[in-house]
Amino acid sequence: MDTSPTNRPTPHFQPKSTHEELALLLSDNASFQKTSEYLGDLLDDVLDRLAMTADQKREAYAALMMDIPVAAHRYLRNRRDITGAYPFSTYFTWYISERLNNNAHTGGNE
Repeated sequence: MDTSPTNRPTPHFQPKSTHEELALLLSDNASFQKTSEYLGDLLDDVLDRLAMTADQKREAYAALMMDIPVAAHRYLRNRRDITGAYPFSTYFTWYISERLNNNAHTGGNE
């Protein structure tokens, strides 16, 4: 079975609790490899809902995977303000939306 980002037929992301996600972030390495693996299905699910070509989805997936450490650092830096309110996966879903909207408005030239 092909498990590339563009060929997943149904949603696969299973969110953890806020506490479990925070523990994952705090125990992960500097590149947030485990967090990236955890959020891969979330990215697939979000990108599958958008009208994009397969190449556009692959490019967006790769770019957003590289953004996970940036988003994780921002989330952790501001965690006193936001982590009690919602889990990192919710923050990252918002982050994806912002990145895609900004990219659409700038024509992909950020």
